[in-house]
Amino acid sequence: MTLQGRLNSAAKRGALSTADLAVWFTMPYQTVRSYREGRRRPTLARRLAIEHRLQLLEKALKRDSALPIPLSVRNHQRQKVIKGILYRVSRRR
Repeated sequence: MTLQGRLNSAAKRGALSTADLAVWFTMPYQTVRSYREGRRRPTLARRLAIEHRLQLLEKALKRDSALPIPLSVRNHQRQKVIKGILYRVSRRR
């Protein structure tokens, strides 16, 4: 599957917006959006970083009960929740 397909699939399964993915990948919103829409391809170094974070996201989708993020979580709290999930999943082996 292409990077674009994997990003869109993970976003759909986790009910994550482009803004949520921008927090997960620590990238600007517009950059993540252009990757999701297929308008831009990352450089090799950035692609490797994206692949690593995408693997963590896919692992979190399989294992973490916090995804999808419940509707009870307010928009301004989503960033903190996403960072917490990323921290937990990156600590696991």
